[in-house]
Amino acid sequence: MPVGSDPLSENDLNLVRWWIYGGAPETGVVLDAAEYVPGCLPDPEPLQIKPLPVPAPGEGIQLEMPAFRLRAGLEVERCFASYFNVCDQIPDELKEFNEDLGVDVFAFDSRELRMDPGSHHLILNYSVVSADNLGDPSYGGFTCSVGANEGETCDPRDLDSCDEGDCVSKFRDGFTCGGYGPTVPGVRRSNFSIGGAQRAQDFREYPLGVFDQIPCEGVLLWNPHAFNLTTAEQVTHARLNYYFADPENMLYDNRGGLVPGSIFIANNPPFTKETYCADFTIPRGGRVYELTSHTHKHGEYFWIEHPDGTLLFENFLYNDPNIERFDPPLEFDSTDRAERTLKYCATYNNGVNEDGSPNVEVVTRASRVPESARVPGSFGTCTPVACVNDGMIGEACSGEDDDATCDSSPRAGDGNCDACHITGGESTENEMFLLIPSYFGPPLEDS
Repeated sequence: MPVGSDPLSENDLNLVRWWIYGGAPETGVVLDAAEYVPGCLPDPEPLQIKPLPVPAPGEGIQLEMPAFRLRAGLEVERCFASYFNVCDQIPDELKEFNEDLGVDVFAFDSRELRMDPGSHHLILNYSVVSADNLGDPSYGGFTCSVGANEGETCDPRDLDSCDEGDCVSKFRDGFTCGGYGPTVPGVRRSNFSIGGAQRAQDFREYPLGVFDQIPCEGVLLWNPHAFNLTTAEQVTHARLNYYFADPENMLYDNRGGLVPGSIFIANNPPFTKETYCADFTIPRGGRVYELTSHTHKHGEYFWIEHPDGTLLFENFLYNDPNIERFDPPLEFDSTDRAERTLKYCATYNNGVNEDGSPNVEVVTRASRVPESARVPGSFGTCTPVACVNDGMIGEACSGEDDDATCDSSPRAGDGNCDACHITGGESTENEMFLLIPSYFGPPLEDS
């Protein structure tokens, strides 16, 4: 690209990439694209992406996240609840009553997400807690979201109670939706994921014959990780479409999802690079059709190996992870678990330049951990163990109150004890290590 001319440079490709992800606006500044444009640009202003069109009747349904305000300079991961009911939009032949949930579920074979720029991820969860319990005090009460009735008390089961806004529970800032809302005695997980993506725009289509199911009514738990790096308040929107499966071609349940076993494994010291690895065994009979990964900004390189050592996947961009698709899918039928076990690894850069010298802008720094990682019930804060000021970079120190140890000379007052080990957490300043496989297939007896 372009045809008949010299190919675009890597810089120009990145410019186009991030402009598209930012909604391809005709005017304004797309923050992620700005670093690839020479010269000075105006301060970026919040951008709103063109809304995702609602599927035509009989083709699918749309779930819309209640809009929320994000003040300038804020990065946050949060959880909140809303009620939905789209059962009357589902063709009868795609409905099936789920006894465990006590509601109808419906089948789909592709899904699409579109969220305003400034998103590290959005995860949509379904609560197994009945909608009859929406009055439980653990939700913190329900009020109208952004709109004419913003802040007014509302009935979450009355979908018209907020006019153009939505009735939403109290926000809880922090990591995931774990432990949010009422619990169900004897149930280990009170919610499960039904959608989401790692980028502002995403489309997933399952292989022919593969389908998934979600309920058509109940309580949704929204888990966005959003940031506003502009100088003005931003209102964040997101929409998810689910496109109905062909009832004549529903052969295999879609399976897979996050592999969280070693999610917070990265902990290398300041000004070092380290590689961490883990294994995941595909269930016997599995057909892997897609692989992707998830890290944060220190995740410099992520790769996945087949049991025979073949390289299956590589990723070098944490905020635009590669999605590797396999057609035909990879088959894992062996009775030997070793022949069904993927090895996945990631190298984390905690402040090292290409020439091996220290980089105080890349290293994990306590002063840059956002507010969202400092709220009660969250984590991701770190204790500094190294200096970042000129002349003392990398020298040992002990905590945010130990700047004096980093002084260039006794009582100089120029010390800064700020560099930390990599710390697991939800913010981009922290780290995660996640394999995300997608597969299907008739489960065979394991051995």
